[in-house]
Amino acid sequence: NRDGNYDLGASDSRFKDLYLSGGVYLGGTGAANKLEDYEEGTWTASVSAGAISGTDLRFQGSYTKVGRQVFISLYIDSTSGATDIQISSYASIAGIPFTIAKTGTSTIITEDIDVYARQGFAGLSGTTLAISAAGSSSGTSSLSIGIVGTTA
Repeated sequence: NRDGNYDLGASDSRFKDLYLSGGVYLGGTGAANKLEDYEEGTWTASVSAGAISGTDLRFQGSYTKVGRQVFISLYIDSTSGATDIQISSYASIAGIPFTIAKTGTSTIITEDIDVYARQGFAGLSGTTLAISAAGSSSGTSSLSIGIVGTTA
């Protein structure tokens, strides 16, 4: 008769670490509420087909995985501040740390979001991120991609 009546910790008395071997349930006790797997980290991106042109390009990849859902993020910019990043046709980016079974598509956003012609599209397949034409050889200093996929 005490189910659901106790709080674990308080705003001024929090736990540092909590280890549970049976799983964590958020928002209920049904199977759909079980947080089975959580992981976050970075990944090393490399162009495997097509091309991305620009001066002193830096690729910063990160991910967050919850269960089978994976949010993949890739940010490309110039370490020297150049504004010449461009994908003239397409590029395939290798290095996704998970094999994607089902995916949606996403938009590639540049820092000058009001210039529609510089935006592009992205899609995940297997361990590759495919991206369409985006950017400009005069005026684009970054490309930002965020996309969700489902692992096998």
